[in-house]
Amino acid sequence: MCTSKPPEPSRRKLPEQLRDGLAEISNPSNKREPGWRYADANSPRHGQPIVATRLQTLTRRGPDTRQRILRAAEHLFADEGFGRVTLRQIARASQQRNVAAVQYHFGSKDGLLTAIVDQHRAELDEDRRAMLAEFDASGQSTGLSQLLSILVAPLCKKLDNSSGRAYLRIQAEGLHDEAMRPATRNVVTRISHELRGTGQAKQTPYVDRFVTLLLFHALADRARQEEGSTPTGDRTAFLAALKQSLIALLHAEPTSPDSPPAKSGR
Repeated sequence: MCTSKPPEPSRRKLPEQLRDGLAEISNPSNKREPGWRYADANSPRHGQPIVATRLQTLTRRGPDTRQRILRAAEHLFADEGFGRVTLRQIARASQQRNVAAVQYHFGSKDGLLTAIVDQHRAELDEDRRAMLAEFDASGQSTGLSQLLSILVAPLCKKLDNSSGRAYLRIQAEGLHDEAMRPATRNVVTRISHELRGTGQAKQTPYVDRFVTLLLFHALADRARQEEGSTPTGDRTAFLAALKQSLIALLHAEPTSPDSPPAKSGR
């Protein structure tokens, strides 16, 4: 009695193999590997090829895919707001067939936000480290204005490209907080020492918060302007005005909650 053999799997080109987010590979030994889904026992392909469902097969080339997802999410978070963006929107904007690729690389939307912020903060910290080293090597004494320049200038540099501008707008939402990186912590510590040296210790529990809000909301507003056609004033003037505003806030005289309001003089 002649028995028919199962049909040979067709040898298709790679784009066709990935068409449905699946890749077919030969497995002559029929060894079961964890993380793979196998053809049903009644299938004519049983014992021949298996169908892979590992998420690597759902994505295009790894590093390129990761960066494509990061950039797409970055702009969506900046334009729409973190809370309104879905993983499906991110997958569609980054040319992924489904959300599995996003989940494979980042786990969740929160993980994606963390990756975006970490990437930019690492660059900011490296810029501040280099500026601090150059300034210290010059032998000049550091003042509040110089230290604020080291803190703020790398953030202004983010205005140079769309990725940096998106990051500044995301940061203004105050979604992500983490321990400061080494060079950034060094700058902030030296600013605190400088204020104490001039008798300007922290006046109220709110000062640090106000400084952060002023810094990031001013930069986010500037980023929106530069995304448009006509930013108000040149960037050098903007940086100078921002520094002056921060210095004024840090040097503001403390007031008691019970103090009467100052008279206007009119």
